Amino acid sequence: MSNDFLNTNAASDELHRLLPEKTTKQWYAWLQNNRNVARKAVYRIPFERLGVMALYRQEDLVKFVEWEKSRRIGEMKLDSRTVEIMQAFGIGDPSVTGTTGRKLELVSVTGQHDETRNVAFVQLALGNPLRIYRLELDEVTEITFQLVNAYKDAANIQRIIDEGAKK
Repeated sequence: MSNDFLNTNAASDELHRLLPEKTTKQWYAWLQNNRNVARKAVYRIPFERLGVMALYRQEDLVKFVEWEKSRRIGEMKLDSRTVEIMQAFGIGDPSVTGTTGRKLELVSVTGQHDETRNVAFVQLALGNPLRIYRLELDEVTEITFQLVNAYKDAANIQRIIDEGAKK
């Protein structure tokens, strides 16, 4: 088991070797902070506890290094909002092809009754990550209008593509 894992000292040495812009001591402190669930982390490296020791898998460190490198342009670090947008589009996610956005995972769309306010609304549930949205009826009308128009635009684009492929 110990052959499969690196303790915090060895993990910080490995991170310094793979990302030398921080010293081993800085990576050690970063790993300690990263384990602290009370601290916000954009990326949390998985670890196992063995007594008081934190142990890391080599492949988890490599995944983090790949992720860290993918969020940089040259040597410039991206701000958290840019990283959030990249994650929203699925950029850098191996399950997403291209950079045009994630595939929508529609879980459900249901009409609901808000008994507290005594009004109807639409509940939209999306998966991966699971998100539940409450849409007021005027919002549903606007989304429907925009979706219909976007569909017409996309259908016209596809028609032009298909006609060009026939030539």
